Amino acid sequence: MELENNLPPLKVDHIIYLQDARFASAAGVTYLTFCLERGNIHKIPNNNVWEMLEWLSGPQFVLDFGADYGAANDYILNPVNEDVFLQVACHADDLETAEIPPAHILQLQIDKPADCLKLLEQMQKYKEEEYIIEIAPQAEHPDWAAAFKEIGDTWGEFWIQTDTLTRISAHRYTALQAHLSVRKWIEQDAFYLDYDKFEELATELSS
Repeated sequence: MELENNLPPLKVDHIIYLQDARFASAAGVTYLTFCLERGNIHKIPNNNVWEMLEWLSGPQFVLDFGADYGAANDYILNPVNEDVFLQVACHADDLETAEIPPAHILQLQIDKPADCLKLLEQMQKYKEEEYIIEIAPQAEHPDWAAAFKEIGDTWGEFWIQTDTLTRISAHRYTALQAHLSVRKWIEQDAFYLDYDKFEELATELSS
């Protein structure tokens, strides 16, 4: 692929196989995420992650602990690799009371755009603590674009987890200065990437 110079910031979640990781790295993906959340179907053994990282270069690598704060805190206390980013998740309803571990990426699971805007002040606290904020819409809604624009006007850069958004809207959201985190758009099945779909997406985003 020769799209790496044109791709906007793009994060591919739940990498499981080395061949998929190498493909995404060669394509110019900004972040590759490996799931270490206990109970998640995409979780892979820790040793597999370290073995894959020896073969990869280019992207920033992310360990996704989801809502498994215990595993995230254990890793923070005994890190294997200092060069990886940590990602945790929190539902919007729990943001005020959750004891979120110190991480690089905070994925906020939000049910509807109105909730997103109500949380701007709380989310700003995490932005000031230098978390990367990723908004993960839990359902499609026509008002997401307006909500994302308001967030972008307030913060500038942030991430959108796009699995619940329609593919045709990708260009519209990147135009709002949001970076895209993708998975289901480019799945061949639950565990493999579909390279044709990835190239289609990359062409759309880089044009």
